[in-house]
Amino acid sequence: MNSLAKSKEEVEEIYLFRRRIYAEQEGINYFGTVFSVDENSVRFDQSTLYFQFKESGKLIATAEADLKNNMSDELTRLGIHPGDQKKYRFQVIRHFVCDKTYFTTEKRISFLEYIFETLLYAGIDYTLIEAEEEIVEFYKSLGLKILWSIAGE
Repeated sequence: MNSLAKSKEEVEEIYLFRRRIYAEQEGINYFGTVFSVDENSVRFDQSTLYFQFKESGKLIATAEADLKNNMSDELTRLGIHPGDQKKYRFQVIRHFVCDKTYFTTEKRISFLEYIFETLLYAGIDYTLIEAEEEIVEFYKSLGLKILWSIAGE
């Protein structure tokens, strides 16, 4: 089920989930490790949207959009003309993290559709996604345009 985090506790759960997934990606054995979150580092306000995908109450994917972030330097680096930056509202999706054991292609597409629809409703004209190289081909298969790739440097 797709939803936005509605409490600081849900945001803490998202932070802990991301920490666990990042540890797995780095090959760190987290079994027996107690992950914690510094309460002062958890930001829960109306300017950040914390997207979550849960199945049977279990968190299996998250993403984040900071609506206050002024991204002009980043957009310029991506080749987006300053005039377009003033004319349109852009948003970057960060920390798109999933538990690959449970997150199928169909669920990934459903989650992306939910994110895009939510941001469109919030007045965002264009959504950009920060992504690991391994997922770029999947995004291309959906018809998304690749603006910049670290592999292309």
